[in-house]
Amino acid sequence: MERANNGCKRHYHPASCSRSHFPIAPPYTLPQRMYQKYRHGAAEPYIHETNLAIYVDDIFDITYAFTAEEFLNGEVNQSQYVAIDENGVLSLTNAYGSVGMKPLIKVDAKYGETVLATAYLVIDVKAQDDVDGLTVTAETLNFNYSKLTAKGEDNTAKVFDFATVKAEVYDILDIAAADFGAYYNTTPTIEGAYEGDHSIMSVGVNVAALPTADGEEGFITFRINNKALTQLEEPAEVKVTYAATNANYPDVTFVIPYVVTDDCDLANTIPAYSNWVENDEYLVIGRMHSGNDYEMAGFLFNAYTGFENWLESATQIANHKLSFRFKEGVDHTGIKLDGTEILQQKVMLEKPWEKEMTCTVELVATLENGETHAVDEFNVRFINPFSMDTPTLEITDNGSEKVGETGNVLSMLVIRSSSNNDVIYNGANADAAEGATTDAGKNDFGLEDSNFKFTYSLASGETNNFSVTSDGTIIFDPKGSPVVKDWNATVDVEVRISNLVIMTGTVNVVVKPAQ
Repeated sequence: MERANNGCKRHYHPASCSRSHFPIAPPYTLPQRMYQKYRHGAAEPYIHETNLAIYVDDIFDITYAFTAEEFLNGEVNQSQYVAIDENGVLSLTNAYGSVGMKPLIKVDAKYGETVLATAYLVIDVKAQDDVDGLTVTAETLNFNYSKLTAKGEDNTAKVFDFATVKAEVYDILDIAAADFGAYYNTTPTIEGAYEGDHSIMSVGVNVAALPTADGEEGFITFRINNKALTQLEEPAEVKVTYAATNANYPDVTFVIPYVVTDDCDLANTIPAYSNWVENDEYLVIGRMHSGNDYEMAGFLFNAYTGFENWLESATQIANHKLSFRFKEGVDHTGIKLDGTEILQQKVMLEKPWEKEMTCTVELVATLENGETHAVDEFNVRFINPFSMDTPTLEITDNGSEKVGETGNVLSMLVIRSSSNNDVIYNGANADAAEGATTDAGKNDFGLEDSNFKFTYSLASGETNNFSVTSDGTIIFDPKGSPVVKDWNATVDVEVRISNLVIMTGTVNVVVKPAQ
């Protein structure tokens, strides 16, 4: 054997055949330390292990070629359901239709273009134990509750056109649109739809046949009416499922998510509070009722300026009924709401006013499905429509040590209107022919003398020399002692004005010595 000198560095030429070329690796050099150890007389030669297989690989440079071969099962070429690339990566061209097929793969071991050996692989494609099914989901449909119509004619949407069904169903299943019925029950089951125009949750679907040609509109018509529940957190869903009749195919489910939101943002659009509101409280001082009957009540819409006109033009709340109600959890003892229509609703006292009373009222939008949304709230405070003047009553002693002196407390009392300070009752005129009730009391409050009931009592500890009668006469008895200095007493007065108000005042009484 001899090395050729024709410039070929990687081929060895036997002397018997100058035309044949066989691969050979470059000379392999052993590590120098091996020779050194042996040369110096070491008892054992130094051993250095080397994997020669890598040099064999370098010599032969074997490659593999993969080919999907025709493999018939009846008239079906089972290998058409797979694809394999130059690196041997196998993939399924039809994830569902390939189940049960046994594609045939030929493998060639090659050196250059020379086939050294050939083998065949049979691939058995099996289905998963659990088939999750094929799900196609539409974009979420958004509805504004305030704009839903009564029967839902305008609240419809067509979903899943041909392009969507082709891309997400037919192409994945690798079936023609016309062949869908060969693998599926074409009558679907429907979940999440609530039929009936007058039900609380009226969401329905009309399902036509799946589209089979370009340009065909959505085959599922989603509809909703104005009693649908508002889904403010998570979208609700309607599912339309086609059950597979072929075990190798999955069920196909079309999902329609939808959200119903309520844009009844009245808190930012209702009129500003009226002049009757002070420190965020709606003040109720009472009102004339039925021409000559005053009541401790107020119309709640008067808390807002121009509310009546705004209400007529507030078309954005077509599916809501506005009303007032007490805020839950806030005490309203002795106060009631009267009426149901918002422009007739009054807040009123159930008993005469004795002290300032408050409650909290909400403006509520009630949806046709029964939901209620509080969109605004304010406090109501009842104030006394009357005030009472209580001047000091002075009595001058007549100088007698035995005869008592008298005076009349009622004659000192004056009751006024809180709103304009007009006198409505003057006690000094109680015995006059025209009576104590003034024209303002009669006209503005519908009152007369019999509507005023007075009760008098002496303050504690002042009954030794003073007494007071039921008609307001106060009597001073010196009890045999001359009056040489001022004697003082205090009379507490309670007045009940019809069924409107009970209020109190204090009249100071002074008995002065004779001049």
